[in-house]
Amino acid sequence: MFRTDINHFLQSFDSPFLYQFLKYISFLGTIYMLILLVVTLIGAVNFRKGILVLNILGWSSLVIVGAKQFFDYPRPLAVDPTLESFGSTKTNHDLTELQPTGFFDEFDGEVLAITRSREIGRYGFPSGHVAIISAIWLGIALLFRRKWLWWLAGFLIVATAISRMYLGVHYLGDVVGGLAIGTLLALSFNLIFRKIDLASYSPLNKKQMFFYLAPLILVPFFKVIPAFQAGGLIGFNLAALFIFNKWGAFQLNQSFWMRFLNVLIIGAFYFGGFFLLRALHVGKYGVLPMLANIATYTAALFVSFLTGKSLKFYRW
Repeated sequence: MFRTDINHFLQSFDSPFLYQFLKYISFLGTIYMLILLVVTLIGAVNFRKGILVLNILGWSSLVIVGAKQFFDYPRPLAVDPTLESFGSTKTNHDLTELQPTGFFDEFDGEVLAITRSREIGRYGFPSGHVAIISAIWLGIALLFRRKWLWWLAGFLIVATAISRMYLGVHYLGDVVGGLAIGTLLALSFNLIFRKIDLASYSPLNKKQMFFYLAPLILVPFFKVIPAFQAGGLIGFNLAALFIFNKWGAFQLNQSFWMRFLNVLIIGAFYFGGFFLLRALHVGKYGVLPMLANIATYTAALFVSFLTGKSLKFYRW
Protein backbone atom coordinates (compact mmCIF):
# COMPACT_ATOMS: atom_id res chain seq x y z
CA MET A 1 0.00 0.00 0.00
CA PHE A 2 3.07 2.23 0.14
CA ARG A 3 4.19 2.04 -3.47
CA THR A 4 3.63 4.62 -6.19
CA ASP A 5 2.19 2.17 -8.74
CA ILE A 6 -1.40 3.28 -8.11
CA ASN A 7 -0.36 6.95 -8.26
CA HIS A 8 1.15 6.39 -11.71
CA PHE A 9 -1.93 4.45 -12.78
CA LEU A 10 -4.25 7.31 -11.79
CA GLN A 11 -2.01 9.91 -13.41
CA SER A 12 -2.11 7.93 -16.66
CA PHE A 13 -5.67 9.26 -17.10
CA ASP A 14 -4.46 12.85 -16.78
CA SER A 15 -6.44 15.54 -18.58
CA PRO A 16 -7.12 19.24 -17.89
CA PHE A 17 -10.70 18.48 -16.85
CA LEU A 18 -9.72 15.62 -14.53
CA TYR A 19 -6.99 17.71 -12.94
CA GLN A 20 -9.31 20.65 -12.27
CA PHE A 21 -12.06 18.39 -10.94
CA LEU A 22 -9.82 16.46 -8.55
CA LYS A 23 -8.03 19.63 -7.48
CA TYR A 24 -11.43 21.10 -6.57
CA ILE A 25 -12.34 17.91 -4.66
CA SER A 26 -9.13 18.26 -2.63
CA PHE A 27 -9.93 21.94 -2.02
CA LEU A 28 -13.16 20.87 -0.31
CA GLY A 29 -10.99 19.27 2.38
CA THR A 30 -9.08 22.45 3.24
CA ILE A 31 -9.64 24.20 6.56
CA TYR A 32 -11.37 27.14 4.88
CA MET A 33 -14.01 24.98 3.23
CA LEU A 34 -14.52 22.80 6.29
CA ILE A 35 -15.04 25.83 8.53
CA LEU A 36 -17.44 27.29 5.96
CA LEU A 37 -19.38 24.01 6.04
CA VAL A 38 -19.59 24.09 9.84
CA VAL A 39 -20.59 27.77 9.89
CA THR A 40 -23.34 27.01 7.37
CA LEU A 41 -24.66 24.17 9.52
CA ILE A 42 -24.63 26.33 12.65
CA GLY A 43 -26.19 29.39 11.05
CA ALA A 44 -28.60 27.94 8.50
CA VAL A 45 -29.44 24.31 9.27
CA ASN A 46 -29.33 23.36 12.96
CA PHE A 47 -27.41 25.34 15.56
CA ARG A 48 -26.87 22.49 18.04
CA LYS A 49 -25.99 19.85 15.46
CA GLY A 50 -23.65 22.33 13.77
CA ILE A 51 -21.77 22.72 17.05
CA LEU A 52 -21.52 18.94 17.30
CA VAL A 53 -20.06 18.75 13.78
CA LEU A 54 -17.59 21.44 14.84
CA ASN A 55 -16.51 19.13 17.66
CA ILE A 56 -15.98 16.31 15.17
CA LEU A 57 -13.82 18.65 13.06
CA GLY A 58 -11.83 19.95 16.03
CA TRP A 59 -11.07 16.60 17.63
CA SER A 60 -10.41 14.92 14.27
CA SER A 61 -7.88 17.62 13.35
CA LEU A 62 -6.03 17.10 16.62
CA VAL A 63 -5.99 13.30 16.21
CA ILE A 64 -4.66 13.62 12.66
CA VAL A 65 -1.92 16.08 13.66
CA GLY A 66 -0.81 13.69 16.39
CA ALA A 67 -0.89 10.65 14.10
CA LYS A 68 1.09 12.40 11.35
CA GLN A 69 3.79 13.45 13.79
CA PHE A 70 3.94 9.97 15.33
CA PHE A 71 4.36 8.05 12.05
CA ASP A 72 6.10 10.73 9.92
CA TYR A 73 5.90 8.61 6.77
CA PRO A 74 6.98 10.16 3.45
CA ARG A 75 4.60 11.21 0.72
CA PRO A 76 4.95 9.76 -2.80
CA LEU A 77 6.48 13.01 -4.11
CA ALA A 78 9.27 12.63 -1.55
CA VAL A 79 10.21 9.23 -2.96
CA ASP A 80 9.37 9.11 -6.67
CA PRO A 81 10.65 11.98 -8.88
CA THR A 82 8.91 10.54 -11.96
CA LEU A 83 5.46 11.41 -10.59
CA GLU A 84 3.72 14.52 -11.93
CA SER A 85 3.76 17.01 -9.06
CA PHE A 86 1.23 19.53 -10.45
CA GLY A 87 3.29 22.39 -9.04
CA SER A 88 4.05 20.81 -5.65
CA THR A 89 7.64 20.39 -4.52
CA LYS A 90 9.05 16.93 -5.18
CA THR A 91 12.34 15.13 -4.63
CA ASN A 92 15.19 15.07 -7.10
CA HIS A 93 16.42 11.74 -5.69
CA ASP A 94 14.87 8.46 -6.80
CA LEU A 95 14.07 6.40 -3.72
CA THR A 96 11.55 4.06 -5.34
CA GLU A 97 13.84 1.07 -4.84
CA LEU A 98 13.55 1.64 -1.09
CA GLN A 99 9.75 1.46 -1.08
CA PRO A 100 8.15 -1.56 0.64
CA THR A 101 8.01 -4.61 -1.61
CA GLY A 102 4.97 -6.36 -0.15
CA PHE A 103 1.44 -4.94 -0.29
CA PHE A 104 1.11 -4.80 3.50
CA ASP A 105 4.75 -3.96 4.23
CA GLU A 106 5.70 -0.70 5.93
CA PHE A 107 8.61 1.66 5.28
CA ASP A 108 11.91 0.49 6.69
CA GLY A 109 14.37 2.55 8.67
CA GLU A 110 16.61 3.38 5.72
CA VAL A 111 14.06 5.28 3.65
CA LEU A 112 12.58 6.93 6.76
CA ALA A 113 16.01 8.19 7.83
CA ILE A 114 16.48 9.81 4.42
CA THR A 115 13.03 11.36 4.08
CA ARG A 116 12.92 12.61 7.68
CA SER A 117 16.19 14.47 7.11
CA ARG A 118 14.45 16.64 4.52
CA GLU A 119 11.41 18.89 4.57
CA ILE A 120 10.01 17.62 1.27
CA GLY A 121 6.83 15.58 1.53
CA ARG A 122 6.79 14.52 5.17
CA TYR A 123 3.84 13.54 7.39
CA GLY A 124 2.03 11.55 4.73
CA PHE A 125 0.30 8.97 6.93
CA PRO A 126 -2.59 9.12 7.52
CA SER A 127 -4.27 11.31 4.89
CA GLY A 128 -5.71 14.28 6.77
CA HIS A 129 -8.07 15.14 3.92
CA VAL A 130 -9.58 11.64 3.78
CA ALA A 131 -9.74 11.28 7.56
CA ILE A 132 -11.50 14.59 8.19
CA ILE A 133 -13.81 14.35 5.18
CA SER A 134 -14.79 10.85 6.36
CA ALA A 135 -15.32 11.95 9.96
CA ILE A 136 -17.25 15.10 9.03
CA TRP A 137 -19.55 13.71 6.35
CA LEU A 138 -20.22 10.36 8.00
CA GLY A 139 -20.87 12.32 11.19
CA ILE A 140 -23.32 14.60 9.36
CA ALA A 141 -25.09 11.59 7.79
CA LEU A 142 -25.42 9.94 11.20
CA LEU A 143 -26.70 13.15 12.81
CA PHE A 144 -29.26 14.12 10.19
CA ARG A 145 -30.25 10.63 8.98
CA ARG A 146 -30.97 11.53 5.36
CA LYS A 147 -30.43 8.96 2.59
CA TRP A 148 -28.97 11.51 0.17
CA LEU A 149 -26.37 12.47 2.79
CA TRP A 150 -25.07 8.90 2.84
CA TRP A 151 -24.67 8.97 -0.95
CA LEU A 152 -22.96 12.37 -0.78
CA ALA A 153 -20.66 11.21 2.01
CA GLY A 154 -19.65 8.10 0.05
CA PHE A 155 -18.98 10.10 -3.10
CA LEU A 156 -16.88 12.74 -1.32
CA ILE A 157 -14.83 10.16 0.58
CA VAL A 158 -14.01 8.12 -2.54
CA ALA A 159 -13.38 11.22 -4.69
CA THR A 160 -11.11 12.73 -2.02
CA ALA A 161 -9.10 9.52 -1.73
CA ILE A 162 -8.64 9.35 -5.50
CA SER A 163 -7.73 13.04 -5.73
CA ARG A 164 -5.03 12.78 -3.06
CA MET A 165 -3.41 9.80 -4.80
CA TYR A 166 -3.79 11.36 -8.26
CA LEU A 167 -2.08 14.56 -7.07
CA GLY A 168 0.82 12.47 -5.77
CA VAL A 169 0.55 13.62 -2.15
CA HIS A 170 -0.62 10.31 -0.66
CA TYR A 171 -0.13 6.58 -1.02
CA LEU A 172 -3.00 4.10 -0.99
CA GLY A 173 -1.97 3.22 2.56
CA ASP A 174 -2.33 6.85 3.61
CA VAL A 175 -5.91 7.15 2.36
CA VAL A 176 -6.90 3.75 3.79
CA GLY A 177 -5.50 4.83 7.15
CA GLY A 178 -7.33 8.14 6.91
CA LEU A 179 -10.60 6.38 6.06
CA ALA A 180 -10.22 4.02 9.03
CA ILE A 181 -9.50 6.84 11.48
CA GLY A 182 -12.26 9.08 10.11
CA THR A 183 -14.84 6.29 10.21
CA LEU A 184 -13.87 5.34 13.76
CA LEU A 185 -14.14 8.97 14.89
CA ALA A 186 -17.54 9.44 13.23
CA LEU A 187 -18.93 6.29 14.85
CA SER A 188 -17.45 7.17 18.24
CA PHE A 189 -18.89 10.67 18.23
CA ASN A 190 -22.26 9.40 17.06
CA LEU A 191 -22.29 6.99 20.01
CA ILE A 192 -21.46 9.82 22.42
CA PHE A 193 -24.02 12.19 20.89
CA ARG A 194 -26.78 9.61 21.23
CA LYS A 195 -25.68 8.29 24.61
CA ILE A 196 -26.06 11.68 26.28
CA ASP A 197 -28.66 13.09 23.85
CA LEU A 198 -26.59 16.08 22.75
CA ALA A 199 -28.67 16.86 19.66
CA SER A 200 -31.90 17.45 21.61
CA TYR A 201 -33.26 20.87 22.59
CA SER A 202 -33.67 19.98 26.26
CA PRO A 203 -31.76 21.94 28.95
CA LEU A 204 -28.18 20.76 29.39
CA ASN A 205 -27.52 18.14 32.05
CA LYS A 206 -24.19 17.46 33.79
CA LYS A 207 -22.98 14.94 31.21
CA GLN A 208 -23.75 17.30 28.33
CA MET A 209 -21.98 20.17 30.10
CA PHE A 210 -18.96 17.94 30.67
CA PHE A 211 -18.85 17.20 26.92
CA TYR A 212 -18.57 20.90 26.06
CA LEU A 213 -15.98 21.48 28.78
CA ALA A 214 -13.89 18.39 27.94
CA PRO A 215 -11.56 20.20 25.47
CA LEU A 216 -10.20 22.25 28.39
CA ILE A 217 -8.02 19.23 29.20
CA LEU A 218 -5.93 20.28 26.17
CA VAL A 219 -4.80 23.58 27.70
CA PRO A 220 -1.97 22.17 29.90
CA PHE A 221 -0.44 20.61 26.77
CA PHE A 222 -0.02 23.98 25.02
CA LYS A 223 3.60 23.16 24.17
CA VAL A 224 2.72 20.24 21.90
CA ILE A 225 -0.91 20.82 20.86
CA PRO A 226 -1.60 23.35 18.05
CA ALA A 227 -3.22 26.49 19.44
CA PHE A 228 -5.51 27.04 16.45
CA GLN A 229 -7.24 23.66 16.52
CA ALA A 230 -7.44 23.40 20.31
CA GLY A 231 -8.27 27.07 20.88
CA GLY A 232 -10.99 27.10 18.25
CA LEU A 233 -12.59 23.97 19.67
CA ILE A 234 -12.47 25.24 23.26
CA GLY A 235 -13.64 28.73 22.31
CA PHE A 236 -16.68 27.61 20.34
CA ASN A 237 -17.62 25.09 23.02
CA LEU A 238 -17.42 27.66 25.82
CA ALA A 239 -19.58 30.09 23.87
CA ALA A 240 -22.09 27.35 22.98
CA LEU A 241 -22.26 26.19 26.58
CA PHE A 242 -23.04 29.70 27.81
CA ILE A 243 -25.62 30.23 25.04
CA PHE A 244 -27.41 26.95 25.75
CA ASN A 245 -27.45 27.57 29.50
CA LYS A 246 -28.69 31.15 29.28
CA TRP A 247 -31.15 30.98 26.38
CA GLY A 248 -32.13 27.32 26.51
CA ALA A 249 -33.94 25.71 23.60
CA PHE A 250 -34.14 27.82 20.45
CA GLN A 251 -34.35 27.17 16.74
CA LEU A 252 -33.32 29.02 13.62
CA ASN A 253 -35.82 31.35 11.98
CA GLN A 254 -37.57 29.66 9.06
CA SER A 255 -36.82 32.51 6.65
CA PHE A 256 -34.23 31.56 4.02
CA TRP A 257 -32.79 35.08 3.91
CA MET A 258 -32.48 35.30 7.68
CA ARG A 259 -30.58 32.01 7.71
CA PHE A 260 -28.40 33.21 4.84
CA LEU A 261 -27.58 36.45 6.67
CA ASN A 262 -26.92 34.49 9.85
CA VAL A 263 -24.28 32.42 8.05
CA LEU A 264 -22.67 35.62 6.73
CA ILE A 265 -22.54 37.13 10.21
CA ILE A 266 -21.13 34.03 11.92
CA GLY A 267 -18.65 33.61 9.07
CA ALA A 268 -17.59 37.25 9.24
CA PHE A 269 -16.86 37.05 12.96
CA TYR A 270 -15.10 33.70 12.67
CA PHE A 271 -12.89 34.52 9.69
CA GLY A 272 -12.36 38.04 11.03
CA GLY A 273 -10.87 36.52 14.17
CA PHE A 274 -8.94 33.98 12.12
CA PHE A 275 -7.21 36.58 9.96
CA LEU A 276 -6.71 38.94 12.91
CA LEU A 277 -4.72 36.28 14.73
CA ARG A 278 -2.67 35.72 11.59
CA ALA A 279 -2.05 39.43 11.15
CA LEU A 280 -0.85 39.62 14.75
CA HIS A 281 1.50 36.69 14.06
CA VAL A 282 0.13 34.66 16.94
CA GLY A 283 2.26 31.53 17.22
CA LYS A 284 1.22 27.95 16.62
CA TYR A 285 2.20 26.70 20.07
CA GLY A 286 2.42 28.19 23.53
CA VAL A 287 0.18 29.34 26.36
CA LEU A 288 -0.40 32.85 24.94
CA PRO A 289 -1.36 31.60 21.44
CA MET A 290 -3.66 29.05 23.07
CA LEU A 291 -5.39 31.69 25.22
CA ALA A 292 -5.57 34.13 22.30
CA ASN A 293 -7.34 31.54 20.13
CA ILE A 294 -9.73 30.56 22.93
CA ALA A 295 -10.69 34.19 23.58
CA THR A 296 -11.04 35.02 19.88
CA TYR A 297 -13.32 32.12 18.99
CA THR A 298 -15.37 32.36 22.16
CA ALA A 299 -16.06 35.99 21.29
CA ALA A 300 -16.68 35.17 17.61
CA LEU A 301 -19.52 32.75 18.28
CA PHE A 302 -20.99 34.62 21.24
CA VAL A 303 -21.07 38.06 19.59
CA SER A 304 -22.38 36.63 16.31
CA PHE A 305 -25.17 34.88 18.26
CA LEU A 306 -26.09 38.10 20.07
CA THR A 307 -26.15 39.90 16.73
CA GLY A 308 -28.40 37.24 15.23
CA LYS A 309 -30.61 37.26 18.31
CA SER A 310 -31.13 41.02 18.06
CA LEU A 311 -32.04 40.60 14.37
CA LYS A 312 -34.51 37.81 15.26
CA PHE A 313 -32.60 35.09 13.45
CA TYR A 314 -33.58 32.74 16.27
CA ARG A 315 -36.96 31.84 17.74
CA TRP A 316 -38.05 30.34 21.06
